[in-house]
Amino acid sequence: MGMVELVEAKHRLYQLLSEGKLDEVQNEALELMSAYPQDKDLEEILATVRFWKHRQEYFLLQDEATGGEELFQEWWKYEHFRRENHYTNLKVYQSIRYFVFSRLVEILIELYQLSPVPRRDILVMLGEVFLSLGMVDRAIETLEYALSLGKSEDDVSLYVLLGNAYGEAGQEEMASVMYNDALYINPPMVEVEKITYPPLQKLAEMIASHGVKRELVGEWLPVYAFVHGTLKHKRELSSRAHYELRQRITMLEQTIKYDKKAIDVLVPRLVNAYLWMLDYYLYQAKAKNNARALANKIVEVVDKGTGVVQVRDHLLEKFRHVFAQMEKMLAR
Repeated sequence: MGMVELVEAKHRLYQLLSEGKLDEVQNEALELMSAYPQDKDLEEILATVRFWKHRQEYFLLQDEATGGEELFQEWWKYEHFRRENHYTNLKVYQSIRYFVFSRLVEILIELYQLSPVPRRDILVMLGEVFLSLGMVDRAIETLEYALSLGKSEDDVSLYVLLGNAYGEAGQEEMASVMYNDALYINPPMVEVEKITYPPLQKLAEMIASHGVKRELVGEWLPVYAFVHGTLKHKRELSSRAHYELRQRITMLEQTIKYDKKAIDVLVPRLVNAYLWMLDYYLYQAKAKNNARALANKIVEVVDKGTGVVQVRDHLLEKFRHVFAQMEKMLAR
């Protein structure tokens, strides 16, 4: 068999893999391996088949309580399996993902139809699967419906998914709103590596390069996103949300005075809360003097409370520029 025939044979294997015909893939790949024992693509194809052949029970709906969730968990195990073995063939990855996620969609839809009440957990998984399959509009529709069923502090991953979906759809204003919500509600729960919006990915890399610990990158991300103009839009605050924001600021200001051990977390969290209040002063309350006073307070907190020198110097430079532009706007 020549190289052209080998390439064509591999394309057939990718197609069979996307259809879930694991036995056929295994038999044909083994036959090819006898002629090309060192071929890395064939090695990865066979390893992928072996991984999923041992998990075929998850492709059947057996439990209405955990159905779908188990298959989803196995997918993330596969992601780890690929990284651990340094498998990089994108065609293998895309083919098996199409098969697994297509089956996952079928299971989740069946589960949702069987449930007597709307299940947010199923909707969130379904939205994530739609997004992974490139079905962006269906992902947004599904995730927005999940969000409409009620909000809580556990919604961080849902907001991140919606941010990713709106980013994919080119709706940057809505993406900004969703990411800002996630990074405000509960920053430690934000899995930064699951944010797919390229400008935020670059900022996360920058923050890490400035010497911030990995677990604190999510705390600083909304602050960097503000000074770099990456996240420009926040949701409008209701009277209740404004009151809760003031309470949060008061609590953080008091805590930061005596809990010096947690200052690395408290400073970015307080600055982020200030930025929400600044947005409120500028665009809702139209309170120019309050905005100016708060801008000065932000600079002071960053200057005195930031322990990582490169972070402090970078933010101070950026904040002074941003607030100078703000002053021009307020002076009109």
